[in-house]
Amino acid sequence: MEKVSFKIVSAEQDFSALLKYNMFQKRKALPIILGVVSTVSVVSLLGSYLHIFPIPRFLYIMSMIWLVLILIFILTTRKQLKITTKAASGLVGRVMEFEVDESGILERDAETAEDIHLPWEYIHEVDETKDYIFIYVTHNQCFIIPKAQLGKQTTDELKAVLKLYGPAVK
Repeated sequence: MEKVSFKIVSAEQDFSALLKYNMFQKRKALPIILGVVSTVSVVSLLGSYLHIFPIPRFLYIMSMIWLVLILIFILTTRKQLKITTKAASGLVGRVMEFEVDESGILERDAETAEDIHLPWEYIHEVDETKDYIFIYVTHNQCFIIPKAQLGKQTTDELKAVLKLYGPAVK
């Protein structure tokens, strides 16, 4: 039976990284779609403005609407990032202990001494980035495990246990 135990201290940048991951990396097509459509909009508006090539009025209007919507998206994303960071500020600095084994994940909050045991069937998915392992309990709620706090050996052990018992790491 393999078991991995570790402690982490939550940091503000962890919550920001999760939000960015959920918005831009988890949905891999979103940045591509936004970039392509925005580029087409800018090129068509610039071409029309410089009289390089004519575009239909409908395309001109749609391009303007798109750019306004992108601006709104960027502003609301920044606002959401600030709101998330502010909401997570109560969790910043909190020490959490984890034990991951064949029965699931045991999370112990050092501050409240509360134990949460989650069997593997309650784990929705596990995603990995260069700097983090995100263990999702629901679509939008997860444990944020910074690899830098674990070290290479513990990170490798955790990945091995997750691969063996948990949902597939993406």
